[in-house]
Parts: sequence; structure tokens; C-alpha cells
Amino acid sequence: MQNSSSSNPILIKGLIRTLLALLLSIGGLSLSACTDKEPEVPKTKVVPISDKGWAFDTVAVWADEFEGTGRPDAAKWGYDLGAGGWGNNELEYYTDGANTDVSGGTLKIIAKKEAFSGASYTSTRMVTKGKGDFLYGRFEARMKLPTGKGTWPAFWMLPTDFAYGDWPKSGEIDIMEHVGFDPNVVHISTHCAAYYFKIGNQKSSK
Repeated sequence: MQNSSSSNPILIKGLIRTLLALLLSIGGLSLSACTDKEPEVPKTKVVPISDKGWAFDTVAVWADEFEGTGRPDAAKWGYDLGAGGWGNNELEYYTDGANTDVSGGTLKIIAKKEAFSGASYTSTRMVTKGKGDFLYGRFEARMKLPTGKGTWPAFWMLPTDFAYGDWPKSGEIDIMEHVGFDPNVVHISTHCAAYYFKIGNQKSSK
């Protein structure tokens, strides 16, 4: 969220199908601050991908259907906390779940216009880091997105260990980004050292 004049919920009905150290996050786009230096492409040996005959299980190995009431399941979800823009000039302070509500089989992430710890807005940024980290799989979620200029809900994956270095060297997969001033478009993007928005060649679709 960049600027909003009222509370605005994101409703999420989760079915996350996975196999095995991508980090699944919900709540706001997460990017580290970048420099203008040319990206260094990791000098690692490329191992060809081969078909190992994998098939998706009929039952998800990790899922949250947001049953019950109150806050999200602490065994499955943690939080990124604080303000400072998060590399995107975001105006909100991210709370430890105070802006969430689980009820009626949905998770609601609620952005509020309120002064808190130096910020003018609050929201919540949920992550599965350390609670659900996966290498391969299929990730699914059903979401109802807010309307209004300034909102920026997102559903994305980052690596847990950043083995190749800080963002974007270790990669990012944006499954869903919705920018409020462009209400009928959903963006899907991937970022890495060789392809990302700072040098204008990220791999995207919408």
C-alpha cells in the first residue's frame, strides 16, 4: 500500500500445494533497497533440469484454509514488522497481525489509515519463513483484492537463505501483484540478478 484514505481488506482463502526453500509471503511487496551497480550474475555451474517423473500429490503437504476465528495460525505464519518504505515507498507500518482477522473461512488483511509509530497507515505482512519453506511445488491461493489508488496487495516467494546474495541475486517470484491505480490488471513477475525491474528487463506477464 502506498496511500489510502480508508480501511481496505484483502480476503484470502488458502490452498497452498507444495512439495518441499522458497519463502511464501502474503501482505505487501517485499524488495530490498538496490544500488545502481551492474548486477553480478552468480558464477555457479548450471545443472540441466531433467524430468524426474514427479507428480503432484492429491493432498497438499502444507495448507491453511483459515478455519476458526481470531488471528492466523501462529504455527504457520509469522510477520515482517515495521515501517521505512520496504524499498517501495510504502507508507504503512506492518504490525504483528493486529491488522488481520480470520473468520468465515477467510483471512482478511486490513489496511487502516491511522498514525502508528511514525507511519500514517498500518497493515500486516505475513510470511511462512521458518514455518513453511519449500523447494519445489505448486502454490495456490484464492484472493479477493481491494480497490483504491495506493493499495498494493501481493502474494510472492523469496528464498529463505539468500544463498546467492541479497536481492535480486537470489531471486523472487511474484505470483500476484495488484496496483490500485490499475484496478483490472494483475501482474506476475520473476526477478534475478540478470533480469529485474531496476534494469528494466524483469520477466513479467499480466
